Amino acid sequence: MILNNGLGVDGRATIPHALVTGVDGFLGRALARRLVAEGTKVAGLDREAEAKNLSGVDYVPVDILELGALARVVGRFAEDSGGAGIVFHLAGMAHVGECEQHPARAFQVNVAGTANLLEACRMTKVRRVVFPSTALVYGVPVRVPVEETDATAPVTMYGANKLAGEALLQGYAGAYGFDCTAARLGNVYGQTAAVDSVVSIILRQVRQAGPLKLQSLAPVRDFIFREDAAEGLIRLAARPFSPGWRAVNLSSGLATSIREMALAACRAAGRNAEILETDPTSGGGQGELVLSVSRLYNETGWRTIWSLEEGLRQTLRDMETEDR
Repeated sequence: MILNNGLGVDGRATIPHALVTGVDGFLGRALARRLVAEGTKVAGLDREAEAKNLSGVDYVPVDILELGALARVVGRFAEDSGGAGIVFHLAGMAHVGECEQHPARAFQVNVAGTANLLEACRMTKVRRVVFPSTALVYGVPVRVPVEETDATAPVTMYGANKLAGEALLQGYAGAYGFDCTAARLGNVYGQTAAVDSVVSIILRQVRQAGPLKLQSLAPVRDFIFREDAAEGLIRLAARPFSPGWRAVNLSSGLATSIREMALAACRAAGRNAEILETDPTSGGGQGELVLSVSRLYNETGWRTIWSLEEGLRQTLRDMETEDR
């Protein structure tokens, strides 16, 4: 529902025009659906034909590594939005393991692709960019919860790619007056998340008979449901234009161990299951990575809505629907 004064039902500004790269991805689809539901005119960029199935999205097939084609698409978006549209840049390799296995390809897609997107924006005078980054830019934190002013020291190729993308945004903001936001996401979960993510592994086992078998139950992470992640990106974008670069943690801010996650998943599924730890010293790590979300709240007045158990229950329902 959109009110005539240009504000949503909760009083925040709506976004008239948005361009979403990677619109057919895990988070891109959720973001596009929410934008369309709020009356935003959405242009969606992706290489995959499936993106055409997104109702209300003006889908355009394009490869972010092809600067000329990308600039033409962004140029049309600039004309349609009168130069006031917002770009959500989600395209790239988002799987941590794939980035480790193919670092050169990951750099090309995630870093060079981001450079192409920003250059296409510069060429066409589009100056608002929201970039989903990752908590992995912090590496192994020296304290929790981690604040945006804490040191960045990624220990994964995915985290390094995202930090390089943040640096590009910062440079374009300084040199060309862009308004750039890097949203450092916690562990996002939901339907169609990577099959080897810890939440996906847990939920698959919860749906089956027998015990849950997990390598290590000790690591503590900060989980956020996909719908909350999409809403948070919109909240960060729905503000007046302000040249500059900023990083904002986007997650629940709640510390949850893998054991607690497994127990919550069992409750969400309405079943009891034995939880077995198969390799306590596995490479998953025993540390904590939890984000401070004070800046997010101070800037938007918003906190995540979905509790862990509610988000897991909805994900289970979505998985069941997908199986039919």
